[in-house]
Amino acid sequence: MKVTWRKILSDWKSSAEGLKNPVLQKQTFPSLLKMLLNLLQPTIATSLQMDFVHVEYTLLFKLQVIGKIAKYWQSYQLPKSYKDIF
Repeated sequence: MKVTWRKILSDWKSSAEGLKNPVLQKQTFPSLLKMLLNLLQPTIATSLQMDFVHVEYTLLFKLQVIGKIAKYWQSYQLPKSYKDIF
């Protein structure tokens, strides 16, 4: 997405309007954004699905780590006094 957006901006900068205006005008932005979405349309659904799968795996991994920590703390015996520590 970032690469495609950069390409669209580069094309705009080399156009007549881009050469005339050093800054992207507010009224031009929606048309460039629409161009980006049209270019990404075939892959956008797959990309979103893969992002959700990644989030799901990350969440499952975090839950596994939390479960291991909880088991460790349940089996951990706290010292009865400071003398037991040193």
